[in-house]
Amino acid sequence: MNHDMPSDAPMTPERAISWRVHHVVEGGPLAWIVGLVIALVIPLTLVGIGEASLAFLVLVVFLYSLKEFWVPHTIDLSETTVRVTTPFSTREESWTRFRGCRRLPRGILLTRFKRPGLMDSFRGILLVVRREEIEKIYHFVENHLGTLPAGEIT
Repeated sequence: MNHDMPSDAPMTPERAISWRVHHVVEGGPLAWIVGLVIALVIPLTLVGIGEASLAFLVLVVFLYSLKEFWVPHTIDLSETTVRVTTPFSTREESWTRFRGCRRLPRGILLTRFKRPGLMDSFRGILLVVRREEIEKIYHFVENHLGTLPAGEIT
């Protein structure tokens, strides 16, 4: 993960924070496991289905389902917006859309609900963060959510 700011700089709601996450480049055992699964799925799909065009379609769907792992994410937290950019899409939301946040193993989930619920994953934004940086960024997000006027939450 690359940060556009020094790691010892204080994170305040007035500052913008930006970082990039790319699982394949950062490596680790998860990259090897996913690579191995794909290496096994390709020949098994070709042999199991028997028809190359249908096997190709299955592989495209399979690889697309793993796009969150294979493509880099750039996350920008500004004074007014939260933006998550990938080569395929950009999702930008105003801070006023969020009412809470939760720490997860992979990062921080910004949610529109005060309490955890089943709809968080569908209506929230996951900020993928390195474990070493999660406390700093979580503190920044909590402070930023705490500075929003209650009447502006939509």
